[in-house]
Amino acid sequence: MDYFDLGNYARDITTESAEAKTWFDRGLNWCYGFHHEEAIACFERALAHDPACAMAHWGVAYAIGPNYNKPWEAFDEDDKRGSLERARAAAAAAEQHAAAATPVEQALAGALVHRYPEQPDTEDFSPWTDAYAAAMREVHVAHPGDLDVFCTTTAMQHYAKTVAHAASGDVPAAEAERERFLAARDRVPESRMLFNNTCVDILRVAQEMLDGELEYRRGNVDAAFEHLRRSVELDDNLPYDEPWGWMQPTRHALGALLLEQGRVDEAEAVYRADLGLDGGLSRACQHPDNVWSLHGLHECLSRRGEQAEAVMIRQRLDLANARADAPIKASCFCRQQAA
Repeated sequence: MDYFDLGNYARDITTESAEAKTWFDRGLNWCYGFHHEEAIACFERALAHDPACAMAHWGVAYAIGPNYNKPWEAFDEDDKRGSLERARAAAAAAEQHAAAATPVEQALAGALVHRYPEQPDTEDFSPWTDAYAAAMREVHVAHPGDLDVFCTTTAMQHYAKTVAHAASGDVPAAEAERERFLAARDRVPESRMLFNNTCVDILRVAQEMLDGELEYRRGNVDAAFEHLRRSVELDDNLPYDEPWGWMQPTRHALGALLLEQGRVDEAEAVYRADLGLDGGLSRACQHPDNVWSLHGLHECLSRRGEQAEAVMIRQRLDLANARADAPIKASCFCRQQAA
């Protein structure tokens, strides 16, 4: 049957129907591509071929719920009521049929029932979101080798821990987390996408950033800046996406650590580029008037004695600071000697 070319990513599921397996894989790929309506249609086609397919029921229940582009707050009352009723029924069917499925399918089905409240007039869904996240953490612990169970998220958690330990001066702990990051990264398929970017490409940015901050805390400053500049290059060349494929502006860490080393001219160039003041970056790579780079640029100007421009930047910085929810003392918390 002719259909869209969704790539060759597939997942093993419990079914004796090849057609059900094909339609499930299509639905799962659409979920990863954030086309949840088509995903549901595919999962329903899978159920038409195998009504007892636990993962097809799971797919319907999962896809009909909230997502990045449609959080619970975007559901109107009729939509919320109907979606909850349908999702709970599908989740219950998934859990029922999973009794004859694999342990990981049983775990996924069991976790999903925590996502949806029984009362359709629920306003605060955070307890159920937290409960589902907690249940999925248990699934991950029990099935760490399953590529569909938080593989990219796991890598990003170890990235964050590496950077946090490095910034805190705990190099051995950072090195251990780096090894865990690499192990998780290696489990991410090349075909895994996050909107327009491959997860592998996104994780390449993460690796250069964590290697940069780790080398910096080891005292290898020049090597650190090579990694951080490479992270900037990789970030700039990710395909355009909304939101950005890499959410942490790479120049903020580079500029902060350059300033900490007294390399003011280099840091100033980094901040000007990030703010879009030098005309060197495409609009998608600029972050106009962001408080982090405004703070860094103002410090550079002040240290160089450029008081006229520093006054103008200070006005924009004051406006940005007024919207901040925490005091900003550097463009990155990785910098220990803040201004």
